[in-house]
Amino acid sequence: MTAMTKETETKTKKPIWYPMIAGALFGFTSVYIGKDLISGGANGESLFDQINVSQIAALFVAFVLFVCAAMVAIGFASPKAGIAMKMIEDRDQWEDERTMMWLSVVGCASYAAVMVMLALAEPFGLVQSLPALIAIGILAVIFCYTGWRLLREYDELWQGVNSETCTYGMYLTLFIGGTWSVLAQLKFIPALSPLDWITLLTAACLIGAILSSQRRGMLDD
Repeated sequence: MTAMTKETETKTKKPIWYPMIAGALFGFTSVYIGKDLISGGANGESLFDQINVSQIAALFVAFVLFVCAAMVAIGFASPKAGIAMKMIEDRDQWEDERTMMWLSVVGCASYAAVMVMLALAEPFGLVQSLPALIAIGILAVIFCYTGWRLLREYDELWQGVNSETCTYGMYLTLFIGGTWSVLAQLKFIPALSPLDWITLLTAACLIGAILSSQRRGMLDD
């Protein structure tokens, strides 16, 4: 009985440390950014005067990721909400996929936080900032760890969705990014920035996930 209790406690406490780190980092970033959102950034101008199209695109994709993470978090916290949102069919599936859902929330939120920091690096003086680099590095480690854990949690269906998502993402990135690069090399248009490439890759994977899920009828009512 004692052994079973210890095992249950271990399973309960196991996933706590990395979401706490991710939440602390995201909270710090949000406070740091929020205090200058209206009054002004590092250059004394308001945020809306400093961001460009590339940064807006990155922030929009990050916002989509945060929305996805929030929806999965709600489904993780409440089986009724998960069933209502058609994320799961019943409580049994909720029990089976809770770990996968939690890892998805933490990984998705970590990745989105990195995108926010990169998009706002220039307006808030985070360029060549060692603390910002360390924060991004920690978030990247959390994202990679949750991704690795997810691969071990996936069943055959989710393995297929994941593989097909990566395939769609690769071809979309190659087609859009490749076409853009050809035109940029011939000086017809400006080249994509590093942030643009990150945004493109992320958006392509999101589209790939939608297409892959749709093919399997997972998005049908």
